[in-house]
Amino acid sequence: MQTYDLSAVTVLIVDPNAFMREILRELLDGLGVGRILTARSLENAADRLREEPRIDMILTELDLDQQDGVDLIKAIRNHRDRAVERPGILHAHPRGQHAAVRAAKADDR
Repeated sequence: MQTYDLSAVTVLIVDPNAFMREILRELLDGLGVGRILTARSLENAADRLREEPRIDMILTELDLDQQDGVDLIKAIRNHRDRAVERPGILHAHPRGQHAAVRAAKADDR
């Protein structure tokens, strides 16, 4: 099995649920991810993106209370100054199926 050095990777977790943020943080930490940032809302995530010079991956809930994780992905992709060129990685729940389809199409401009 091939292993990867993730010690230089920075991941932003965006989820309104504190318990889920902690579970994901522990999982990523166990995989050896170097920096793990968290945000509870779209606004909080936007602040983190402005503060951090480099974020390699974004793990976002699709249902961010009254907001949408798809909107976060679109905003990141449309922000030309951001170092994040990779798509967000989504963890969805069953009622988020339609948002997951929209997220897959978020690259359409």
